[in-house]
Amino acid sequence: MQYHPVPLEATLDSLPPLWSEDLIPEIQTILEAYPSMVFVLDDDPTGAQTVHNASFLTQWSLDVLLSERYQPEEATFLLINTRAKTEEQAVKINTDLGMEFSKLSRQLKIPISVISRSDSTLRGHFPAEVDALAEGMGNSHDGIIFIPFFIQGGRYTIDNVQYVSDGSMLAPVAQTPFAKDSAFGYESSNLCDWIEEKTQGKVSSEEVIAISIDEIRIGGPDVVEEKLKQVNRNDICIINSADMRDLDVVALAILRLQYKYGKNYLIRSSASFVRSRLGQRERPILTKEEMGYTDNGGALILVGSH
Repeated sequence: MQYHPVPLEATLDSLPPLWSEDLIPEIQTILEAYPSMVFVLDDDPTGAQTVHNASFLTQWSLDVLLSERYQPEEATFLLINTRAKTEEQAVKINTDLGMEFSKLSRQLKIPISVISRSDSTLRGHFPAEVDALAEGMGNSHDGIIFIPFFIQGGRYTIDNVQYVSDGSMLAPVAQTPFAKDSAFGYESSNLCDWIEEKTQGKVSSEEVIAISIDEIRIGGPDVVEEKLKQVNRNDICIINSADMRDLDVVALAILRLQYKYGKNYLIRSSASFVRSRLGQRERPILTKEEMGYTDNGGALILVGSH
């Protein structure tokens, strides 16, 4: 099906009102009552831009991962940088990490939540590295949840279509230069079709489960929880979102299922979801004082990304 650019403001105005309740307090209550470790596998060095109070690792031996249990940060980012690697390299890294997470879970006897952080414009080794991660973990997950919405970059998921905002219009992602990427090109803007395309038909578009914005905003966390409860190991579920509050609804539903029923979903998401999953609010940029700024030496490091 051919999709066309649509006006940003009118499209967002046509959606149901946001879920009215602030869910961050309930998310924080669950996280305090049921501690777990959250690992974010970052396929590009920019994934931590939406959160604070996180640690960053460039190596991930079992001893290093174990040491994170006793650190004060709320999540650990592993800078695996697989978007810049071959598929074979990405598969090996994710398989090895999955095996380490399995050992970690057995030793610590606490829940381990893994987020495979990737690109909101759909570039990356999908499904190869997610499948490798699942295999390394012994296929112990309860399905894959796919969340490419990224508000900070103007990437929206509406009616199962991934859009890129240019400020006033929403362009279907397959009509943007991102889709012409030499390594990760694709033809589909509809995420159900995109998953069929990327899995080479192993998962048909009809088999993909989708949670709509209507379900999130009208039904709230109870409806999303009930729908996610039906997701099984071999399923892929896509999440529509157009606001951070939508992600808060989904994050709360996932956490409830994790702690009520022991559900352990493998999440493939852009950076925005991580903030909701950690129960964090947006905070201002660090001040000079918070960064420990002095006039004695130092350097400014600039990192760019396309």
